[in-house]
Amino acid sequence: MSNELTIWHMDKKDRKRLIAESLKLHRVEKNFTQKQLADKIGVNLTTYNSYETGVSEPCAEILVRLSHVLDISTDDLLQRNQLDPTGSISAINKFREEYEIWLKNAEETNNPQLIQIVKEMKKAMDQQIDSLLSPENMNSQIAQLLREELNIEQPTDKKNDGGT
Repeated sequence: MSNELTIWHMDKKDRKRLIAESLKLHRVEKNFTQKQLADKIGVNLTTYNSYETGVSEPCAEILVRLSHVLDISTDDLLQRNQLDPTGSISAINKFREEYEIWLKNAEETNNPQLIQIVKEMKKAMDQQIDSLLSPENMNSQIAQLLREELNIEQPTDKKNDGGT
């Protein structure tokens, strides 16, 4: 079974909201009214409106019709790129593998400066990952899915770390 993240991993409410937002965005971009788009995909206005307001979600057949009429891929319609906004899961995992090799090689040299540089690289990468997965940058549920995929713990609240 694939570990790939999909919108189907999201809870139904968030999935409906994501599809609704995408439908409205793409419909407006193509200058369609809800009625025009409903007619083009063969559903009544009330049904289409329920998709765009997140009350219900379209079945696979309707998603295909929508992507055809809107001239976009189903991936774009379902905003799958938002699940890994930078396409970086494999890059992060590759960096982690290489980091272990770099650290091992640095430790074999017994060069404290080189070891420190490699550790600082890892620290900088971890900070970038935390920033990428912050609630300010993406839906918190998607961020949590990515954290789980990457085996990253949720950062602690810095305000409650015993400081002033």
